[in-house]
Amino acid sequence: MGFAPALDGYAATDTATGKGREFPELADKLPWRWIDSPPHEPRMPPHQYVDGYKLTRDELPMARMLESVIDHHPESYLAYFRGYQQYNRYLEIGDGWRYWRAFFGGRSFPHRQRLDASERPRRVDECARPIPPDVWGAKYPFWPQGSGYGEWKREGGKWNFHREDPPPPHPPEPQRPRGCCAVCGRSVMLKRNGELYAHNAPHPGLPPCPGRLPRAQISR
Repeated sequence: MGFAPALDGYAATDTATGKGREFPELADKLPWRWIDSPPHEPRMPPHQYVDGYKLTRDELPMARMLESVIDHHPESYLAYFRGYQQYNRYLEIGDGWRYWRAFFGGRSFPHRQRLDASERPRRVDECARPIPPDVWGAKYPFWPQGSGYGEWKREGGKWNFHREDPPPPHPPEPQRPRGCCAVCGRSVMLKRNGELYAHNAPHPGLPPCPGRLPRAQISR
Protein backbone atom coordinates (compact mmCIF):
# COMPACT_ATOMS: atom_id res chain seq x y z
CA MET A 1 0.00 0.00 0.00
CA GLY A 2 1.82 3.11 -1.26
CA PHE A 3 0.58 6.66 -1.71
CA ALA A 4 2.03 9.90 -3.03
CA PRO A 5 0.74 13.46 -2.70
CA ALA A 6 -0.42 15.16 -5.89
CA LEU A 7 1.82 17.77 -7.48
CA ASP A 8 -0.75 20.49 -6.77
CA GLY A 9 -3.86 20.87 -4.63
CA TYR A 10 -4.68 18.62 -1.70
CA ALA A 11 -4.87 15.11 -3.08
CA ALA A 12 -3.14 11.74 -2.87
CA THR A 13 -2.51 9.09 -5.49
CA ASP A 14 -2.49 5.34 -4.97
CA THR A 15 0.86 4.38 -6.51
CA ALA A 16 -0.38 0.86 -7.29
CA THR A 17 -3.50 1.89 -9.24
CA GLY A 18 -2.65 5.46 -10.21
CA LYS A 19 -6.02 6.61 -8.90
CA GLY A 20 -6.09 9.94 -7.09
CA ARG A 21 -8.49 11.25 -4.47
CA GLU A 22 -8.99 14.79 -3.23
CA PHE A 23 -8.43 15.48 0.46
CA PRO A 24 -12.07 16.48 1.22
CA GLU A 25 -13.26 13.25 -0.37
CA LEU A 26 -10.89 11.24 1.79
CA ALA A 27 -12.06 13.04 4.95
CA ASP A 28 -15.72 12.50 4.08
CA LYS A 29 -15.21 8.74 3.83
CA LEU A 30 -13.83 8.38 7.37
CA PRO A 31 -15.89 7.69 10.53
CA TRP A 32 -15.04 10.79 12.58
CA ARG A 33 -15.97 10.77 16.27
CA TRP A 34 -16.19 13.68 18.70
CA ILE A 35 -13.97 13.36 21.74
CA ASP A 36 -15.99 12.96 24.94
CA SER A 37 -14.85 15.25 27.78
CA PRO A 38 -16.54 16.01 31.11
CA PRO A 39 -18.42 19.34 31.12
CA HIS A 40 -16.50 22.41 32.27
CA GLU A 41 -13.18 20.57 32.34
CA PRO A 42 -10.43 22.63 30.71
CA ARG A 43 -9.23 19.71 28.66
CA MET A 44 -8.29 19.29 25.04
CA PRO A 45 -10.60 21.56 22.98
CA PRO A 46 -13.47 19.89 21.07
CA HIS A 47 -12.11 17.90 18.18
CA GLN A 48 -12.74 14.76 16.15
CA TYR A 49 -10.67 11.64 15.63
CA VAL A 50 -10.78 8.38 13.68
CA ASP A 51 -10.21 5.22 15.70
CA GLY A 52 -7.28 3.53 13.99
CA TYR A 53 -8.23 0.17 15.50
CA LYS A 54 -11.75 0.15 14.06
CA LEU A 55 -11.23 1.05 10.42
CA THR A 56 -12.97 -1.18 7.88
CA ARG A 57 -11.20 -2.65 4.89
CA ASP A 58 -12.52 0.18 2.69
CA GLU A 59 -11.76 2.93 5.22
CA LEU A 60 -8.16 1.93 5.91
CA PRO A 61 -6.69 3.08 2.55
CA MET A 62 -8.68 6.33 2.80
CA ALA A 63 -7.08 7.02 6.19
CA ARG A 64 -3.60 6.19 4.94
CA MET A 65 -4.00 8.47 1.91
CA LEU A 66 -5.24 11.34 4.10
CA GLU A 67 -2.28 10.87 6.43
CA SER A 68 0.09 10.84 3.46
CA VAL A 69 -1.13 14.29 2.45
CA ILE A 70 -0.74 15.58 6.02
CA ASP A 71 2.79 14.18 6.25
CA HIS A 72 4.10 15.36 2.88
CA HIS A 73 2.14 18.38 1.69
CA PRO A 74 4.41 21.44 1.40
CA GLU A 75 1.85 23.58 3.24
CA SER A 76 1.86 21.32 6.30
CA TYR A 77 3.83 22.64 9.25
CA LEU A 78 5.41 21.53 12.51
CA ALA A 79 4.06 23.17 15.64
CA TYR A 80 3.76 22.80 19.41
CA PHE A 81 0.25 22.61 20.83
CA ARG A 82 -0.13 24.09 24.29
CA GLY A 83 2.18 22.47 26.83
CA TYR A 84 3.30 19.46 24.78
CA GLN A 85 7.06 19.03 24.70
CA GLN A 86 7.07 17.42 21.23
CA TYR A 87 5.87 19.12 18.07
CA ASN A 88 3.35 17.61 15.65
CA ARG A 89 2.66 18.13 11.95
CA TYR A 90 -0.52 19.98 10.98
CA LEU A 91 -2.30 20.80 7.74
CA GLU A 92 -5.03 23.35 6.98
CA ILE A 93 -6.73 23.12 3.58
CA GLY A 94 -9.21 26.00 3.84
CA ASP A 95 -12.25 23.97 4.93
CA GLY A 96 -12.28 25.35 8.48
CA TRP A 97 -10.47 22.36 10.00
CA ARG A 98 -6.91 21.76 11.21
CA TYR A 99 -5.75 18.17 10.55
CA TRP A 100 -3.06 16.08 12.20
CA ARG A 101 -2.50 12.54 13.37
CA ALA A 102 -1.47 10.87 16.60
CA PHE A 103 -0.32 7.38 17.52
CA PHE A 104 -1.88 5.22 20.23
CA GLY A 105 -0.49 1.74 20.85
CA GLY A 106 1.42 1.92 17.59
CA ARG A 107 -1.72 2.65 15.55
CA SER A 108 -2.30 5.93 13.70
CA PHE A 109 -5.39 8.00 14.52
CA PRO A 110 -6.29 10.90 12.17
CA HIS A 111 -7.49 13.99 14.05
CA ARG A 112 -9.11 17.30 13.13
CA GLN A 113 -10.25 20.41 14.97
CA ARG A 114 -12.16 23.52 13.99
CA LEU A 115 -9.77 26.43 13.58
CA ASP A 116 -11.68 28.53 16.11
CA ALA A 117 -11.82 25.77 18.77
CA SER A 118 -8.54 26.81 20.39
CA GLU A 119 -5.51 28.99 20.05
CA ARG A 120 -3.21 28.36 17.10
CA PRO A 121 -0.33 25.90 17.60
CA ARG A 122 3.07 27.58 17.86
CA ARG A 123 4.93 26.98 14.62
CA VAL A 124 8.49 25.64 14.54
CA ASP A 125 9.23 27.72 11.44
CA GLU A 126 8.37 30.80 13.53
CA CYS A 127 11.09 29.92 16.05
CA ALA A 128 8.70 28.28 18.54
CA ARG A 129 10.11 26.18 21.37
CA PRO A 130 8.36 23.90 23.90
CA ILE A 131 7.24 25.64 27.07
CA PRO A 132 8.58 23.87 30.21
CA PRO A 133 5.82 22.11 32.21
CA ASP A 134 6.36 24.19 35.35
CA VAL A 135 6.05 27.35 33.26
CA TRP A 136 2.95 26.00 31.49
CA GLY A 137 1.31 25.64 34.91
CA ALA A 138 -1.25 22.89 34.21
CA LYS A 139 -1.46 19.25 35.25
CA TYR A 140 -1.86 18.05 31.67
CA PRO A 141 -0.19 19.53 28.58
CA PHE A 142 -3.53 19.76 26.73
CA TRP A 143 -5.06 22.02 29.42
CA PRO A 144 -4.78 25.78 28.79
CA GLN A 145 -1.76 27.50 30.29
CA GLY A 146 -2.22 28.38 33.95
CA SER A 147 -5.17 25.99 34.46
CA GLY A 148 -3.62 24.67 37.65
CA TYR A 149 -3.44 21.17 39.06
CA GLY A 150 -6.19 18.79 40.09
CA GLU A 151 -8.88 16.48 38.76
CA TRP A 152 -12.54 16.81 37.81
CA LYS A 153 -14.79 14.24 39.51
CA ARG A 154 -18.50 13.61 39.16
CA GLU A 155 -20.17 13.69 42.57
CA GLY A 156 -23.91 13.72 43.20
CA GLY A 157 -24.66 14.43 39.57
CA LYS A 158 -22.26 17.42 39.44
CA TRP A 159 -18.70 17.88 38.24
CA ASN A 160 -16.40 19.18 40.97
CA PHE A 161 -12.77 20.20 40.63
CA HIS A 162 -10.43 18.86 43.33
CA ARG A 163 -7.35 21.00 43.46
CA GLU A 164 -3.87 19.55 43.95
CA ASP A 165 -0.57 21.10 44.89
CA PRO A 166 1.71 21.71 41.92
CA PRO A 167 4.72 19.41 41.61
CA PRO A 168 8.07 20.76 42.79
CA PRO A 169 9.81 22.69 40.02
CA HIS A 170 12.62 20.96 38.21
CA PRO A 171 16.07 22.45 38.73
CA PRO A 172 16.87 24.71 35.79
CA GLU A 173 19.01 23.15 33.10
CA PRO A 174 21.85 25.13 31.59
CA GLN A 175 20.66 26.71 28.36
CA ARG A 176 22.94 27.14 25.38
CA PRO A 177 22.35 30.29 23.33
CA ARG A 178 19.95 29.80 20.45
CA GLY A 179 19.03 31.80 17.37
CA CYS A 180 16.20 31.89 14.83
CA CYS A 181 17.34 30.70 11.41
CA ALA A 182 16.95 33.42 8.78
CA VAL A 183 16.22 30.74 6.15
CA CYS A 184 13.71 28.32 7.71
CA GLY A 185 12.74 30.06 10.95
CA ARG A 186 13.71 27.17 13.23
CA SER A 187 15.20 27.77 16.69
CA VAL A 188 18.76 26.39 16.57
CA MET A 189 21.74 26.30 18.92
CA LEU A 190 24.53 28.73 18.16
CA LYS A 191 28.16 27.92 17.55
CA ARG A 192 30.88 29.71 19.44
CA ASN A 193 31.31 32.10 16.51
CA GLY A 194 27.61 33.04 16.67
CA GLU A 195 26.54 31.07 13.58
CA LEU A 196 23.88 28.36 13.60
CA TYR A 197 24.56 24.65 13.41
CA ALA A 198 23.22 22.88 10.31
CA HIS A 199 19.74 21.55 11.03
CA ASN A 200 16.66 19.94 9.51
CA ALA A 201 14.20 22.26 7.83
CA PRO A 202 10.69 22.12 9.35
CA HIS A 203 8.93 21.35 6.06
CA PRO A 204 8.67 17.93 4.35
CA GLY A 205 10.76 17.25 1.30
CA LEU A 206 13.31 19.95 2.01
CA PRO A 207 17.01 19.11 2.49
CA PRO A 208 18.76 19.90 5.78
CA CYS A 209 19.13 23.62 6.27
CA PRO A 210 22.79 24.75 6.30
CA GLY A 211 24.07 26.83 9.18
CA ARG A 212 23.16 30.47 8.71
CA LEU A 213 23.59 33.65 10.67
CA PRO A 214 20.61 33.88 13.03
CA ARG A 215 17.71 36.23 12.42
CA ALA A 216 17.71 37.06 16.12
CA GLN A 217 19.56 35.65 19.09
CA ILE A 218 17.40 34.16 21.83
CA SER A 219 17.97 32.14 24.98
CA ARG A 220 15.03 29.78 25.37
